Formats: sequence, C-alpha cells, structure tokens
Amino acid sequence: MVADFIAFLRLRYGQEPSEEEVEALPALKDESFVGIWHDRTDMTDSTTWVRTVRAREWG
Repeated sequence: MVADFIAFLRLRYGQEPSEEEVEALPALKDESFVGIWHDRTDMTDSTTWVRTVRAREWG
C-alpha cells in the first residue's frame, strides 16, 4: 500500500530532485520559524508538553 502511494507520487510529481535542485533550496536552519519556541520554559520537554495538551483536550 505504501509502495503504491510512493509510486503514485513519483508519477504525479516526477522523480527526486537533482543535487543541484536540492542545493538551491534554502537551508531549513535558516527558516524563521525554526527555534521560535527555544526560550519557552513550559516546553523544556516537548514530548511531555504534547501529551499533557492532548490529555487535557481529548481525555
């Protein structure tokens, strides 16, 4: 099933980008949204924070 989906995506969007295309993309670390929560004291353990929010919202 997963292999079929991957095959579908390759047909629809083409093959993987070339190395030149990948190198032309901006580095993820340079994106402005990366690290926006680094100074949040309530999120020092992100896994625990997410589990707490999920438990509070959805039981």
